[in-house]
Amino acid sequence: MPIKREDSAGAVRPNTVGPLFAQKMNRSQSGNSQLFGLLAVVVFALAAGAYLFLSPSPKTPDAPLASTPASPEQPAPASGSLESQPSRETAAPAVDSRTELEDWSAPAPGAERIGATVRGKVVNDNGKPVAEAMVTVSERYQAGMLMADFQKAPKFEALTDTKGNYSFTRLPANKEMNIWVYHGDYAPTQGLAFASLPEESQELPPIVLKTGYSLDGRCTDSGGNPLPARIELHRQQSGFQQGTPEEVREEDLALGRLLQTQADEEGHFHFQNIAEGIWTLRAELEGFATAQIRPLLFLENKSVDEQVVVLEDEHHIAGRATDENDQPVAHALVTVSRVQPRPILTEQTYTQEDGSFDVRGLAPGIYGLSVQAEGYTTGHAGRVQADTTTLVVIMQVKAAVSGQVTGPNGKPVTKFSLEVMRTRPGSKQYGKTGSRYEFESADGTYTIPSFDPGTFILLTRAPGLSATYSPSFRIDHEDVVGIDVHMKSGGLLLGQVTDGASGKPVAGALVSLHGNEYNPDEIDSLFGASLGDPNNIPALTATTDKQGYFRLENAYPGDMQVLISHPQYLKELVSTTVIDGGENDLGTLQIYKGGSIFGRAIGKDGQPLVGGTVNLARQDGSAFFHRSITVDAQGRFRFDGLKSGSYEVMAYPPTNESVFLFPPEGDKQSVYVPDGQEIEVELQSSL
Repeated sequence: MPIKREDSAGAVRPNTVGPLFAQKMNRSQSGNSQLFGLLAVVVFALAAGAYLFLSPSPKTPDAPLASTPASPEQPAPASGSLESQPSRETAAPAVDSRTELEDWSAPAPGAERIGATVRGKVVNDNGKPVAEAMVTVSERYQAGMLMADFQKAPKFEALTDTKGNYSFTRLPANKEMNIWVYHGDYAPTQGLAFASLPEESQELPPIVLKTGYSLDGRCTDSGGNPLPARIELHRQQSGFQQGTPEEVREEDLALGRLLQTQADEEGHFHFQNIAEGIWTLRAELEGFATAQIRPLLFLENKSVDEQVVVLEDEHHIAGRATDENDQPVAHALVTVSRVQPRPILTEQTYTQEDGSFDVRGLAPGIYGLSVQAEGYTTGHAGRVQADTTTLVVIMQVKAAVSGQVTGPNGKPVTKFSLEVMRTRPGSKQYGKTGSRYEFESADGTYTIPSFDPGTFILLTRAPGLSATYSPSFRIDHEDVVGIDVHMKSGGLLLGQVTDGASGKPVAGALVSLHGNEYNPDEIDSLFGASLGDPNNIPALTATTDKQGYFRLENAYPGDMQVLISHPQYLKELVSTTVIDGGENDLGTLQIYKGGSIFGRAIGKDGQPLVGGTVNLARQDGSAFFHRSITVDAQGRFRFDGLKSGSYEVMAYPPTNESVFLFPPEGDKQSVYVPDGQEIEVELQSSL
């Protein structure tokens, strides 16, 4: 995955902070942060565990991440966007339709806001600066976040200068970030989580690099004879990582989360500079079965005993991958994972030109097998006994769908995008697939290849027209033709948003269109951000200008709700009807300021709980309400736009990403928020 690189920066004085009550943080809070209380932790842990233990791990590492060292004393601004470029046919992620208003300071809907500078320092355990340490920053996976969006999120990196300083000046604002630091002379380490503030620079606490842990071991065959095996030590992540398995492996190798060595002729091997965390040891040698030892816990300064790895005699699984006409499928990825006995062991290979494959290095047992190739459905074989050599896996060629897009006048639409959505039995809400295609076609025709079997619908967008759905269609094994889309003009909604108490215009309010069953309170529920509109209304947003005015153009026709939201105000829903080709002036719409809970979180040592998390849950009411936020470099947090009522708020410290915390109930505080009032709280974690 490409990386945004920010060069090192010189020393900077810490920010001067005024009294706690005077702090006004413009930090937005998502109802779906990485930790959603204990329930979310359990759900996320199970999902992450499944991903970590069941995902295949390619055997051959790719080259390390490219790095261009910057002049230590000459800091430079960050480079441009990191997102990989889309192919000619596949478009970038969908951007909500919007109406551009007069030029002013509010960001356009869908635009990414850039935060203020985040800086810090890397030192060793003697307090001396560490130069040329690689500092890598990446977005944290958020519960409810679509994996497709997470995979496209940019990463950033910077080298420390001769004084150990680093600086990031182009990070997206209000995004929860992980930080990882690597230097070849030390054990890499995880820094404190943070989020860039939109209007205030932060200086993070120093990140301390230590020599870390070491591990000795010996590799033998089943008779005790030494083997010069290839040894890998791979750190397990509690969360998801961005990129393909190959990209993840490449990055881990470059940043010290994947270590490799070769056992000597006596079978001995040694690792040093091991980071804190949970690791897996893997040994392989041609002619022998691959062996794994998991987990190895390098935590709390506890050493790990010498490991003896025994490689048994090799077994294998061989066969052919073909299509329905018995034609070979070449260059397909073959993955086998042992299901009995435990632990899970995974190996991979690729098919040859004639479709044959031979997966070697297997221990005895029963395996599940999958074969993947572009343009084909995934082939499977279950409960395959090791040493099976006559396996045939039949893969089906994926089907295509085609049609024509026309406008209200019946003429072809020459430039449009199509987003593929899946219809699901028992649910009227469409499921996002993450597949989106752009077309420029003189006659409005399109063809989308490579559909898996299932039932789908296409969301069509074109400039100056209302987003429109295609008819639903079923894909099996044959191409589907004639899925035509007749687009409408849509309607116009306009109005003004004002403060209900003062009557003054509210700038920067987000106005969005939704169906009749949409409930904005679900945004603050578990995984609410991924729920979407229950009526499948295509996203359409506008931001109020400095006079509070907005325009929603080409709105989806029908009975709708308009949602007005602003970080400091209570959400407001307004019912309306959108008429195709018509205009509807909603007049003046009033919104009212919500309450706030803000303050500072400290640890048991009395110091700011930098990188820690503050959870907020509502005590009264039937709906599940939850928000969480990472505190800033001063330990501050703030939740705005709250309805009046009783809340529970608690803080807990950052941890190694391989470990989950279960905060004690005694750390919770109950807070009552009156209408529109600000309540200051100081939280202390006992952990």
